[in-house]
Amino acid sequence: MIEANARLIRIRMAELDINRQELAELAGITQPTLRRILNGGDCMLTTLTSISLVLGINPDEMLIRNGEVGNGERMAA
Repeated sequence: MIEANARLIRIRMAELDINRQELAELAGITQPTLRRILNGGDCMLTTLTSISLVLGINPDEMLIRNGEVGNGERMAA
């Protein structure tokens, strides 16, 4: 299981003007799964990849590793 950058997901959702229900449907995941991810919960890499494809983001940029997002920036405390 991995942690996704929920902030980046929310920003991209706003840019694309899609809501949680639409993203969940387009990514082929349930709304509770998306809600858990957006609240900082873990997800599977396949789920993260599905979300990233819908949002047009490289999956690696959405990963959080050791408190850092995929591009090496530190997460805000």
